[in-house]
Amino acid sequence: MEFLNEYHLAGLFIGICTFLIIGLFHPVVVKAEYYWGTKCWWIFLILGIGGVIASLSIDNVILSSLLGARRSPPAKAQNPPAAFFSSRPSLCLFLIGKKV
Repeated sequence: MEFLNEYHLAGLFIGICTFLIIGLFHPVVVKAEYYWGTKCWWIFLILGIGGVIASLSIDNVILSSLLGARRSPPAKAQNPPAAFFSSRPSLCLFLIGKKV
């Protein structure tokens, strides 16, 4: 998991896993509705609520996202764009149109 965060691949990994989860469980839902009708909706409701509770109790962002919802990350000390421009004053002046 450290590799995914280090190379900023966590979002891509979450997207691919979400695509696979939807693809794997869609046939399960279709088969359940085919054989039992709409009587099985409460099973999926309980599984969904359980997934949300589990995701809120896990601190890992990737696992939490795959379980259903994720906590908002803690606030950072400094806004990244502000940190970028404060360390590069010549770039900041160039972007606002002043000659350096």
